[in-house]
Amino acid sequence: MDFVMFGLQATLESIRVCGNGTSPSVEWPGNSSVTFQSIDAPVDVCYYIVFADLFPVLVMLVMITCAVYQILTSVFKVAILSLVVACYLAISIYEAIQERDVELTGRWLAGVLVVFFMACLIAHSQHTEATYRLDFLWKLQATEEKEEMEHLKAYNQKLLANILPEHVAAHFLSTVNSDELYHEQCDFVCIMFASIPNFSEFYVELEANNEGVECLRLLNEIIADFDELLAEEPYKYIEKIKSTGATYMAASGLTRNTCDMKDYKHVTAMADYALRIREQLASVNEHSFNNFRLRVGINIGPVVAGVIGARKPQYDIWGNAVNVASRMESTGVLDGIQVTQEVRDILAAKGYPLTCRGTIQVKGKGSMVTYFLDGPRDSMKTNNIHSNTNEEKVISVTNSNLDGSVSINVTV
Repeated sequence: MDFVMFGLQATLESIRVCGNGTSPSVEWPGNSSVTFQSIDAPVDVCYYIVFADLFPVLVMLVMITCAVYQILTSVFKVAILSLVVACYLAISIYEAIQERDVELTGRWLAGVLVVFFMACLIAHSQHTEATYRLDFLWKLQATEEKEEMEHLKAYNQKLLANILPEHVAAHFLSTVNSDELYHEQCDFVCIMFASIPNFSEFYVELEANNEGVECLRLLNEIIADFDELLAEEPYKYIEKIKSTGATYMAASGLTRNTCDMKDYKHVTAMADYALRIREQLASVNEHSFNNFRLRVGINIGPVVAGVIGARKPQYDIWGNAVNVASRMESTGVLDGIQVTQEVRDILAAKGYPLTCRGTIQVKGKGSMVTYFLDGPRDSMKTNNIHSNTNEEKVISVTNSNLDGSVSINVTV
């Protein structure tokens, strides 16, 4: 603290010396044995010291103040710094003409130093501006690459969801070890096979249809129409398994969220979907002037679902229920939807019209009684079925009371 006070006192004394032309002695505060005896100096020598040493430093400070603002462009900074240096050189030349300097060498060296300092600031400003421009371009490029990566990630997830069911794709995305075998047991799945048997008659490789490419294009449009129907809300329980040639395979109730064991909504959704794709194929025939006919088979039962393959994974289901559903399709009739006895019991209770085909021979199963699904459900018929069920319950209770075997009194 004493040293700071001494520095301030010495500064004030030096300013007074430059004004009066004399310099008294200065004592060190707190120590009378230390005394600084100044030397008398003329006024012009003091003026030279102030101008030659202090003024260039002030000019440099002004130049630094102008150069530190990054908002200014390099051209504008060069203009300001050139103006400041020009003013300084003009003042220096004016002072030299007035011959007020004791020595001119120091002043010319200060001018050269100021010009060199300006050149350094200009070079630094250009380098800084170039760096900021590169940083901006790099940041913009990084942002674009990040957005592109996000779009690519979303596209890959969508592509994976098209290859695998949504819950299976989520499992593989969240699992570190993707080589692990994925499988799950599904207790009550509704399986559907739908094929276009007469498509093989339509497919012909000729120069007119580009060696069969146009035939495949039409088949692709038909399968794409079937896929688009699955995006609708009533068919949210259904998951496409695969399409092989002109055969389309789908299943419902593969997860806990889609398997409805109370109202069997996944079974009714599959029945509605089978009727819908039959209508869709009829619409395609109307616009393409063809006569494609659909053959559908539906069955329910337990299956094992899993993914086979690592680099090219494929989701599929296996089980006796799948085989029976395939036999329902292969032994069916054109424009018919053949179902098993278990499917018939569920659909009949929901009001769907069905016709008994009778007993047929099924490979690997022997004789089976099958049914044809004739059309969509009838809401009035569903209400009548529920009312008849309630009446039968009342009659059975009444009969038991008349027989006297069981007597139950219920008070509500």
